[in-house]
Amino acid sequence: MSNTAAPKFKLKKWHWWVIGIVAVFILGGVGSALGLGGDPEAGPTPSETATASADAIEIPDVAGKPADEARDALTDAGLIATLDGGDSIVVKASNWDVETIDPAAGTKVDAHSVVTLHVVKATERIAQEEAARDAEQAKKDAEHNSAPVDKDTARAVCDARAASEFPYGAKLHWVTGVLAEKQTDDGWFLKVEATVENAYGNKAKGVNIECSVSGTNGAPSMDEFNAY
Repeated sequence: MSNTAAPKFKLKKWHWWVIGIVAVFILGGVGSALGLGGDPEAGPTPSETATASADAIEIPDVAGKPADEARDALTDAGLIATLDGGDSIVVKASNWDVETIDPAAGTKVDAHSVVTLHVVKATERIAQEEAARDAEQAKKDAEHNSAPVDKDTARAVCDARAASEFPYGAKLHWVTGVLAEKQTDDGWFLKVEATVENAYGNKAKGVNIECSVSGTNGAPSMDEFNAY
């Protein structure tokens, strides 16, 4: 009786390829049986349809708003707004108001859908806004003019007086030549270096000018002026 051992079986490289291919077919069949496979021609699944519906955007109601504000509202909502001025070209959106919206407000559309805003010139609104701004500015001017004279107004009065005293030229050096600026009970006392010019074009530097100014911003008074 022979004691020779039987030769061991060794898988070759092509054997592994065959095993892999068979495994792919088997796993594919199991996945189909369990409903894990997808048919690209079958369309979206119910869950996908629900997601798309949830992502729909409801067009906000921006009728009556200034066109620039309406456009920004649609952009913030994820939509694209276009302005239609009919026979006119819309140059400055803030000068127009939204009259109608297409599609209508409340309609649900996909993100980045185009919404047309039909706009009209906002003549009346613009006039009201300008009148309101003018009234507000007039109120501020009245408050400023009735207030006690401030430093800037006192400087301007001092400049004007120096110009009348030295008609051929006077430059008060408020940036580099201020010697004194003191608020008093009545207004301001200012002292500043200046450069003045005479009729012959000769300039004198280092001239000291003193001004005492009182009153209000709307009606300032030069109480004292000295130049030396």
